Amino acid sequence: MNPVMIPFYKAHGMGNDFLIIDLNSVSLAGDGALSHLAKRMCDRHRGVGADGIALIRTGTDYPQFDFSIRFFNSDGSEPEMSGNGIRCAAAVHHWKSPGSSKETVVGSAVGPRILQLVQRQGARFTYRAEMGIPKFKAEEIPFTSDEMPDENRLTEEPGVVGVPLRAGDRTFEITAMSVGNPQCIILVDDFDSFEWQRYGRILESHPRFPRKTNVEFVRVIDNHKVEIRIWERGAGHTESSGTGSIASALGAILNGRASSPITVVTEGGELKVEWGGDDQAVFLTGDAEVICEGIFVCPDGI
Repeated sequence: MNPVMIPFYKAHGMGNDFLIIDLNSVSLAGDGALSHLAKRMCDRHRGVGADGIALIRTGTDYPQFDFSIRFFNSDGSEPEMSGNGIRCAAAVHHWKSPGSSKETVVGSAVGPRILQLVQRQGARFTYRAEMGIPKFKAEEIPFTSDEMPDENRLTEEPGVVGVPLRAGDRTFEITAMSVGNPQCIILVDDFDSFEWQRYGRILESHPRFPRKTNVEFVRVIDNHKVEIRIWERGAGHTESSGTGSIASALGAILNGRASSPITVVTEGGELKVEWGGDDQAVFLTGDAEVICEGIFVCPDGI
């Protein structure tokens, strides 16, 4: 079998790293093959190493978009959206085509996303991205509501806020939502008094989240700043998460602990979240930096 050569770019958003593959330059077919490829390429010892891959495509099938995008996590699962990943893909787009418009329209599984290029410094690009309207009803997250209080059930507002959820030997009060993907938020006083990674792993696969969930532990610093730790669905502990940062900020707002705009401090850097409430879209501002380009060799095919 002839080896398969796969060109890629690598970029990161606050330490959350992605391999960007242009499907116009390589023939990859079938979700099974893409999942397998993600696991191989993202392996940090036997592959290139990354939290996930972003597959982009341009062409006449998508005339309304600058490109369309799909994501696969390092474990081969496919998330609906990545706030850092979409900025990384936009950074590669502008790196390859520096004369492109500052407004980039991206097609995704959760609808179009519009990114505005705010500034560029070398290989680092700053974007303000419109990330869609968050969803708070349990059925939209999805979150199984059997044990929710009556006032928080399904279509009632404010949705899944302050709901007790057992994880191993502890019960947490969670706030859940979808910001393109499922999110579970837990407000904490600190990160050192408990094993947050252990509980993040348990909560990711909690049966109340039928599609699993991203998990963020959130420490409120003041009315416009929070600090978070992240356990990402399909990738585990990551230094940053765009959608996780959005959910963390919204979780603090819904619990009356903060107000928009909110600076979210991750282990990899800071992101800015803006939300007007109700049925308004949320905006995420942050950097993405192109690191390198290369060719991944699959000697036995995909």
